[in-house]
Amino acid sequence: MCIALSSWYLDQNENQLSFLGPCPPCYQVHRPPQPCFCGKETRLIKCADFDPESTGWSCGQPCSSPLTCNIGLLDEGVRRHTCQETCHPGSCPPCQIQETVSCFCGKHLKDIRCSDIKEPPKPSRIIDGNVSRSCLGFYQCEEVCGR
Repeated sequence: MCIALSSWYLDQNENQLSFLGPCPPCYQVHRPPQPCFCGKETRLIKCADFDPESTGWSCGQPCSSPLTCNIGLLDEGVRRHTCQETCHPGSCPPCQIQETVSCFCGKHLKDIRCSDIKEPPKPSRIIDGNVSRSCLGFYQCEEVCGR
């Protein structure tokens, strides 16, 4: 914290510190480096620039925090999406990424927003003639297949 003693003097008559006038701006570092909202960058804040009302600062980069949405898909398996918003305060918004997902039997596809997926995927092995393949199913289709 800043202590600008240059504007104070010892009043000999009253034996106490008295103030001469306005303090010059303090350019000492107010606190340890302050991280941005997403935590990717830090910066030093000088006493003269410190704003006690400030809730923090944005580095301007994508947040990239893992979202609590359900599942993002890759051919190799499952992964979580990351927040695409610019560095922001508070919780990340729900995932808005559209995925083309398979039903539990693997015969049908539909587009669905990741945050709208209510159940975790169920792995299935699909046998279609002589071809066998793995599938992650995300919803119950209309077809009666037992899955």
